[in-house]
Amino acid sequence: MKKSARAIENAGSDRPGELAYHAFVPEQAAQRGRAALVVAVHGISRNALEQMAGFSTFAAERGHVLMAPCFDTPEDEDYQRLGRRGRGRRADLALDDAIRRLAEKTKIEFGPRFFFGYSGGGQFVHRYLMSHPDRVTAAVVAAAGWYTFPDAHQAYPHGLRVGGALAGVRMEPSEFLRVPLLVTVGALDVDRDASVRTTPKVDEGQGGDRIERAKRWITAMQAAARARSLPARHELTILDGAGHSFSDCVEAGLARASFRFFDSVDAATPGVFGSCPNPK
Repeated sequence: MKKSARAIENAGSDRPGELAYHAFVPEQAAQRGRAALVVAVHGISRNALEQMAGFSTFAAERGHVLMAPCFDTPEDEDYQRLGRRGRGRRADLALDDAIRRLAEKTKIEFGPRFFFGYSGGGQFVHRYLMSHPDRVTAAVVAAAGWYTFPDAHQAYPHGLRVGGALAGVRMEPSEFLRVPLLVTVGALDVDRDASVRTTPKVDEGQGGDRIERAKRWITAMQAAARARSLPARHELTILDGAGHSFSDCVEAGLARASFRFFDSVDAATPGVFGSCPNPK
């Protein structure tokens, strides 16, 4: 049965400097006045509406609010790395403000916060999680080009030594390793095109393609969690028959796998609703 819902396009983008976004609000969420929030972050193709289309049915079935921010201004060229000092606006803080505005506009209290990022959006999501683990209930990182490793000896964005790149941010493994995380990548996503960072440092440390990089990163995250005796949850799923096309990945089960992962986290965490307060 089709769920009634209302869509908000580019809500809150009328003021200069505010992050624009698309949102999908199922009627049951509006009626209850509370819901889980799913934030879906696009890659460098800026396909926010494509992600809305791919995920809205799954969100409606669960009564989740779906939000897709639009990092599409000249100030957002460094959004994948959260907007380092001198490289535009802070993408993490802009998103926090957009979530606050969405909550005010809809009058909905957001409980669990599930984050999804594709390609460049996957870069943003895992770095946002590392910077603000208290704001993320669970995350899915899909087809990221490269990663920030849980290594305090490497400078950000290769490692955790942030310095002055992101004012006020400290990446603490004992905190971000507790957040459940699913990494997905297409089984055919092995091309080294212009969208893949191919510096010698990244190639040597992370591998030559998105599959190898995902495997190495998940292995590093799991090892870091074990070293701290943390019950962290880090998983990797390879999507059969899919390359680096978002639509092909959805057809191969990306959206279904993402929402099943969010469901499993929600079910395994009694009282999780309301555990992530709206950012101030």
